[in-house]
Amino acid sequence: MIIDIHKLFNKNQNLPLTKINPSITRKIFYDEKIELGHEFSKTSLSQSEFYGCVFSKQVFEDITIKNCKFFECSFFGCTFKNTEFQSCNFKNCLFVKPKFEKSYLDPTSIYFDHSDWEKKAANINTTLFQRIESNSKDTHQNSFAEKAHIAFRRYRRAQCKYEFFQTPSLSERMSLAKKILLDYLYDYILIYGYGLFRATTITIALFFFVLCWLDSNWNNATIAATSPPSAHTLSQKSYFLLTTITTTGFVDKFPNSEPGTLFVIMVAIFSIVWTAMLTGLVVNRLVK
Repeated sequence: MIIDIHKLFNKNQNLPLTKINPSITRKIFYDEKIELGHEFSKTSLSQSEFYGCVFSKQVFEDITIKNCKFFECSFFGCTFKNTEFQSCNFKNCLFVKPKFEKSYLDPTSIYFDHSDWEKKAANINTTLFQRIESNSKDTHQNSFAEKAHIAFRRYRRAQCKYEFFQTPSLSERMSLAKKILLDYLYDYILIYGYGLFRATTITIALFFFVLCWLDSNWNNATIAATSPPSAHTLSQKSYFLLTTITTTGFVDKFPNSEPGTLFVIMVAIFSIVWTAMLTGLVVNRLVK
């Protein structure tokens, strides 16, 4: 069951209103609707705890928030501009359509104590972490951008799973299932698009695996010898495999059997897909 934003918003409107300012002495707030005073700009808030509080359309501008805890709080349409969150924790909190501009927020400070919360908040957190990632890239916080990107992909996949079980259309389910499967493969094989070292290692391992298999099946019924038949050295087989992987298509060597032709077709198709993924990883690193 995905969280109903409108129902949650209407429910929290009945909370008592509390206006906070730099001179406030209270450090703990329970089930209150918090409003920031105009004089709160360009100041700091520290060592405070908020439990079940609501921040509705509040503007956090030029504020440094240190060592604060937020538990099951809701942020509806809040704007964070030049705001720094230092050593803060957000547990089971919801950020509905937030806006971030030149702010400092560690994505790992937003967490949930059990998976049920993650599933319910999938539709909200997909937008949240996408905007945190965009803000982190704009401010060159590469580490935060990477963490936010990983969280974004995880929640987007959770949203797809929810839609998969809710949609009655078989064609839509097949499309969502394909998307979920590809996301799993991309995220866990290539580490959410940041595993360049792992991808390079897998590429080298796959190349030598296929080369060894090709070497052992070069002259039997599975893979027939290429033309000319005398070119059976390991270097020539590596050359043949590289021209296939890179889809160069030199015709000095080619399979002369049906199984060999099918093998080359499968290797070429896989290589195109794998090369595209590797290119995406390299570009992602260059952009960083």
